[in-house]
Amino acid sequence: MQHATHKARTSLFFEHWSSKGRESFSIDLEVNNTTVIFCRKDRATKEYIGPNDFQGYGHEFEKAYTSETTPNSTGHHRIITYQFGGMRYLVRYETDGYVDDTAATATQSGKINDSDDLASLLSSLSLTLAGSSSAQKSTLEMKTRAAHRRLALTEVASQLWFSQTPKLVRAYHDQGVFQDPIVEDVTDDIEKLEDTHQEQLRKLAALIGRILQN
Repeated sequence: MQHATHKARTSLFFEHWSSKGRESFSIDLEVNNTTVIFCRKDRATKEYIGPNDFQGYGHEFEKAYTSETTPNSTGHHRIITYQFGGMRYLVRYETDGYVDDTAATATQSGKINDSDDLASLLSSLSLTLAGSSSAQKSTLEMKTRAAHRRLALTEVASQLWFSQTPKLVRAYHDQGVFQDPIVEDVTDDIEKLEDTHQEQLRKLAALIGRILQN
């Protein structure tokens, strides 16, 4: 006998404001029994930047202040797993870099499972490592801003929380000239914000639970 399977597909559409104006994107959902896959899709996957168009200093800042460990790569992504709302999550996200700390361990506040557990989830895949691995607690997110536009932690808190990224670099510049960047450990700050947003997090967990049930 074979067990009946429940499969469903749908899409959610969103709009938000950024420095580029109003941007739209969708999240495709695929439910298969007790598993749901969320995949974000941006409407525009390519963008033409003219010779007189200014798009900020973010990419050039990353090139100047980080060392490349994987030559000719087009992006750097990580996969982590953790528990939230009684459910287990496997999250793939882009990361900007990490602090070279060989003493770092692969756990962060008890929320990230150890690498052996993650390896068991990916045991069916055949992967070839092109570069060295780094611990989760060493990863960081980099944001650039003009010096007169300070970046509040609340603006990036959700991104750091979902990816469990513990370090943040807020790099400020004056007409393209940057101050010396500082790596901040924002673990405690993110945990405090988590404590003050318990109601919203419960609603998020309930929403995902309903998606699984439907």
